[in-house]
Amino acid sequence: MIAQLGKGYVGRLMIGQAMVFRVAAELLLRGHVPSFPSVDSGVDILLDNGVRIQVKGRTLTMGHPAYPGGVYNFSTKENSRKGKWGERKRDWSKVCDFIIYVGINENRYFVVPSGNHNVSFWIRPKEATKYCVSVEAMKTMRAKGMTNQAIAEQLGVTDMTVIRNLRKPTKNNTPGGNRYLASLEDRWDLLDVNRVVNEIGETAVNVVTVV
Repeated sequence: MIAQLGKGYVGRLMIGQAMVFRVAAELLLRGHVPSFPSVDSGVDILLDNGVRIQVKGRTLTMGHPAYPGGVYNFSTKENSRKGKWGERKRDWSKVCDFIIYVGINENRYFVVPSGNHNVSFWIRPKEATKYCVSVEAMKTMRAKGMTNQAIAEQLGVTDMTVIRNLRKPTKNNTPGGNRYLASLEDRWDLLDVNRVVNEIGETAVNVVTVV
């Protein structure tokens, strides 16, 4: 049904609005009070603590040669408003505080500060998702005198992963990269009114292990 709806413009609008309601339900279950602005200027949901949220949903794209198991292709590009069909970039950090990306097929939610991602990023299905390793954690451990092998064992990665990231963080592990953004899955805590001011625009990833 979703695939069929996605083939038409009205259907895509319906899917988008369904994702807004789905996110609003998740927020209600977590004690937030969401409201819906009467004019959509880039904010889909406004929380009672003043946090502005944009919602973007994607279904798994199949058939991509680099992702044989499917992939969510999230993007912040928009269709042109100049009457000519096409795409344009938008600085979402000037519009909202967070973008919540919904992986529709698996009911997944990625809570991302609006200034902390690339224009496009790719997330594999749940069982194949690879998460970010904190390079800052590696540096801290190294400064304490830990060997590369000890750091690797602590974080559940290989020695070469530690060596490579201490020399130069890989693109996927830096803010905006696929693994970094995957690590923001279910980070609903970032929307807490007591923390949100400090979290917006800052790296919000805790130390996690690669799976």
